[in-house]
Amino acid sequence: MKHTPFIFLAVAAHLLALNQSSALGQGTIVFANDDRGLIRKWVRPSDPTEIVAPKGGAFVQIAYAPVGTPSNYGGEMLQSTWLRLSPGWTLGPVTDLIDPGRFNGGTVSLTGIPAGADADYLIFGWTPGGGIASFDEALLSGYSLYQVSDIFVTPTGSAAGPGVSLADTFKGMTLGGTIPEPNGIALSVLGIGLLIAFRKGVTH
Repeated sequence: MKHTPFIFLAVAAHLLALNQSSALGQGTIVFANDDRGLIRKWVRPSDPTEIVAPKGGAFVQIAYAPVGTPSNYGGEMLQSTWLRLSPGWTLGPVTDLIDPGRFNGGTVSLTGIPAGADADYLIFGWTPGGGIASFDEALLSGYSLYQVSDIFVTPTGSAAGPGVSLADTFKGMTLGGTIPEPNGIALSVLGIGLLIAFRKGVTH
């Protein structure tokens, strides 16, 4: 019983060492881009002319996963739906544009990604306004521009040193909206024309 305090201290020190080791072993990245991968946007949902998004004119959110983790994003899918269909992916922080086309959300620690390991990343982007605070709200608003980047791979740094910047591998993205596709319009017109011709043939 005399040694109980010493045993307690030894166990506590051991647990503290494990926690510190775990923290040092967690991968980090710098959630930032540069002129090689700017955030662009349409002028408006009805005008797909591309311009560089102005300072404060967009939000971006990082998502990450161990390299090779499948992502089942498709079409205009809600972020919440994508997460349910893509186990292994984790959403990170949101940041805005500090300069035209550029963001810098600082160093981010990646849960479940060890230091030095490659990881897969996606960037979700949307334009603000009307109290919109998330990608899903932007998608449902009907007037916000939005986009999801292609998957890109970047190695990680560690808590003991500088994180690895995403700027070396993120190629940029353009926030857009939904407008009718010319091919879809042409098919609709062709279908209407065929229906009219068929009805005329029947009446005659």
